[in-house]
Amino acid sequence: VHCYPTHSTFSLVELLLNDAFDPKFIDSSTTILRSDSPATALISAILRKDCSLFLLSVCKPIFRLIYRHKENMEIDPEKSVGLETSLEHRISCLQLMIREIISQVRKSIRFIPESTIDLFRMVADLSNETVSGTGLSVVCSLLFLRFLCPSFLNPESFGICRPLSRLQSRAMILMIKVVQNIVNGVEFDGSK
Repeated sequence: VHCYPTHSTFSLVELLLNDAFDPKFIDSSTTILRSDSPATALISAILRKDCSLFLLSVCKPIFRLIYRHKENMEIDPEKSVGLETSLEHRISCLQLMIREIISQVRKSIRFIPESTIDLFRMVADLSNETVSGTGLSVVCSLLFLRFLCPSFLNPESFGICRPLSRLQSRAMILMIKVVQNIVNGVEFDGSK
């Protein structure tokens, strides 16, 4: 990504996206840009390169909360045997963290560069041309599933914070599972 001027990169993404949106590669509206492809790899690299301010603005407050939160947020009944806090309390803590993630994303949208907004518009338009009404969900999928969620899972590789403890990592995994289900339009039941 670094070796191309912005216009050339944008043209390359457009070319790769046109291939990715070829109807022969799309089983249903839920598979659009879900598999690893040159298009998704390049978009992920662009997001990582150009959206660092957005990423830090979203993630830093979340990780501060995670570092301060000392209680277990486990909601899997098999993994929560013997915990002192009630399931309702752990669910409430998890919901609070999810609300904070959503709030931080909303507050931080202004840090997404205009060139990335243009990229998202192109993705949404191509997606809507391929399967009507899918543009927003595909853009959200790219932003969350290919950028934000990986940064929550592996924050030190994104230069966000120090490594997490086992308890903190599990809390992040639970939050990511909920966020992924929200993005995918699936109700999260606490399993898996």
